[in-house]
Amino acid sequence: MRTGPRQLLQQVIRHAMASNSPPGSSFAFVGNPNDAGEARSHAMREHWKQRRQAKDDQKRRAESARQQARQILPKDAYPAREDGTTSSSSTSGPPSIQLDGIPAQALAGMNRALACGCLDPFDMFPVKLTVQHHKLLHHWLSTYATMMFTQSTASNFNPMRDVWLPLDMSNAASFNAIMAHSAAHLARMHGFSTYEEAFKFKAEAVHIVSQWMSDAALSRSDDLIAAVLRLLTFERYWGSEDEWQIHHDGLLRLIEARGGMQSLKENWRLGLPVYLVCLMAKPTWFDSSNQIWDISAPPEASALNPGIASMGGLHRLRSLWLLSFVQDIGTFVANTRGLASLASTQEALLVIKNSREQLNGQSSELEFTRLACLVGVCVILQGSMPHEQALMPLEVFLGGRRESWAGSVNGLYSNLCEILEPEKTQYVLNVTYVLSAMSQEAKRGVELCLLRILRQGGMGYDSIADNITPDVLLSSLDGQ
Repeated sequence: MRTGPRQLLQQVIRHAMASNSPPGSSFAFVGNPNDAGEARSHAMREHWKQRRQAKDDQKRRAESARQQARQILPKDAYPAREDGTTSSSSTSGPPSIQLDGIPAQALAGMNRALACGCLDPFDMFPVKLTVQHHKLLHHWLSTYATMMFTQSTASNFNPMRDVWLPLDMSNAASFNAIMAHSAAHLARMHGFSTYEEAFKFKAEAVHIVSQWMSDAALSRSDDLIAAVLRLLTFERYWGSEDEWQIHHDGLLRLIEARGGMQSLKENWRLGLPVYLVCLMAKPTWFDSSNQIWDISAPPEASALNPGIASMGGLHRLRSLWLLSFVQDIGTFVANTRGLASLASTQEALLVIKNSREQLNGQSSELEFTRLACLVGVCVILQGSMPHEQALMPLEVFLGGRRESWAGSVNGLYSNLCEILEPEKTQYVLNVTYVLSAMSQEAKRGVELCLLRILRQGGMGYDSIADNITPDVLLSSLDGQ
């Protein structure tokens, strides 16, 4: 039996709420276990009745869904709420901006699910929802459309549904922090360079965290850790490295005060992202000072913290890391500015592109080498910022060694290893090992996205060929 979009959204929210509720607190509408069969029969009769009625206007609804698929952002005017008020968007901008890459079916279902009725009928969100929250939830969920609105088997780990959504719904500070993240992303899509609405939500999250820090009962709580995690997310993409470092240092002190990672062994949902953040020294995975060995080694050689390993460890950590890495690609675009004018570097990238097109996925060894080359170039660029003149050593080196790499991905990789210090070369390999452990779709998406960004040389999202933008990739990930 197919699940409708509204039912699917309700399942997602119930899953998040159930994850945050103590045993015995979930809702149940069957008063007696013996009535379960009768309840199922009633539900099935009602379902088939509605299905027969729906067939009469199936064509009309299909056409409506196709039209709605083009409308990504909430409309400026919403249907009247139950209290008789109407809502309007508080963010000015073009009337319709398309977020490329979201599957039309999932998006249309999301629009229908979020546009009608009360989103929080049982008042289970950590804050009282307003029109503004409604708009930002709509946008936030659409950003991860595949993970949020496609069904998967229970055995498949989904980093959004299984980790981030429950954590973000667990307390008011985390919720405000993710609303800030959503507001900033929405503002950028509208073409704004300032994020006033986002900073209001961030300020509220920081205010709540400050109150908890002064409360002996809350100063070491799981909710506080979850909130700091989401403030770190905001600073990574919309704030400054200095602000990120402040929150990062605070998180490390908090974990140490609680007794280390072992103190989170009863809450794997919180422990896994905390462990991942603790591996970071800088707020991007393109910086080689981060420690990624723990999740890049084969399972039999992994040096994972025993407490983390007991949480279902390596595969889940890699899935969470992939989500974080793809988000980093979005901020990395600015680091490629000026790259389009460097002839030798662009020729080297063309070697990677041609290899991919000629082999069409037939050689896993060359696929690994291509990914390593792309990651290597990104690590070099990350270390060369912020001055565009710093790109010249790479350009001069490649220009002087053209004969050794022209037409050869393996030759290009060998030359990049000569430019990189041994520690950075190992870091590039470690990142590539993790990427290689992901699904074929994820590897293909990352390769195409990095290749397009580097080939376009920081000219912006709209200039990237084939619509392989970081937002497209993020919305299409299934978390594997």
